[in-house]
Amino acid sequence: GELDLRNSMESYHTFDTVTFTGNTIIAQPITVHNEGSSSWVDTTRLPGRSAKQVIISDSVTTIEDYAFRDCTNIEKVTIGDNVTTVGRHVFAGCYYLAEVKLGSRMTYIGYCMFYNCPYLTIPDSVTLLDNGAFIYCDRLTDVTLGSNVAKIMESAFYGCESLVHINLPDSLTYIGESAFYDCVNLQLFDLSAVP
Repeated sequence: GELDLRNSMESYHTFDTVTFTGNTIIAQPITVHNEGSSSWVDTTRLPGRSAKQVIISDSVTTIEDYAFRDCTNIEKVTIGDNVTTVGRHVFAGCYYLAEVKLGSRMTYIGYCMFYNCPYLTIPDSVTLLDNGAFIYCDRLTDVTLGSNVAKIMESAFYGCESLVHINLPDSLTYIGESAFYDCVNLQLFDLSAVP
């Protein structure tokens, strides 16, 4: 079954660690705000919002859009091995997120998935870094891409001002426009594995 966060929010309060089970984690729409041309999802009532650690069990296969957006207390996330579908902005704005373990079946880092978050290692199962996957991750300094990353889409690392080093695997076939725009401290592209 699905874990629909819209219907279960009242049963969660304050936790250090939250574990999610089921098949799908859905958090959107909770409340969608519109102001001029901007819109955003109100995540102030997400279950486990104050949790420091989130564990997504192996029974979960899908994490929907905005599931943990702006859950600013999260420091560590473990995503189970059976998660294959991940929505947009899933961990966007989780500013203190310092450690992420992605499941072994994840094949892409989704649109703005880690917007404004630090992140370090991308597993070998990942083949695609979508548009803006790490946009404005201003504390990101070093990136290790998995050996199967084939595409880095537009603006993937846009505005990562602290990024100093990134390795590019030999599987890489495409780097999108502005993928590294405004990475003002980027000093080393390790191209040794690129044919």
